[in-house]
Amino acid sequence: TMDPKALSTTAEPYAVPNIVDGKLTSTSKTIEIIHPLDRDAYPIFTVPDTQTGEIQPFLDSLRKVTKSGMHNPLKNPERYLDYGEISRKAGDALMQPDIAEFF
Repeated sequence: TMDPKALSTTAEPYAVPNIVDGKLTSTSKTIEIIHPLDRDAYPIFTVPDTQTGEIQPFLDSLRKVTKSGMHNPLKNPERYLDYGEISRKAGDALMQPDIAEFF
């Protein structure tokens, strides 16, 4: 986990990766995101600038996704219950001062 207070304090910004087929990946090019309050500060992070030649893994991953039913509560009630539990845990986490400050 990154520390939001440490962003733009070093010359090496936080590198946000792509997620393809459940794996973290990088790209040949990135875009630097400057500090929104201090343009003279170091960039806060870089994001992938995915090029046309790097798109095939994304397309292959999309083809693996089912066409329907994954989020339908009538076809997959367990998934619906899982999202309820995720929401409950997120609410609990936001009660912690350090996590609340991050968001």
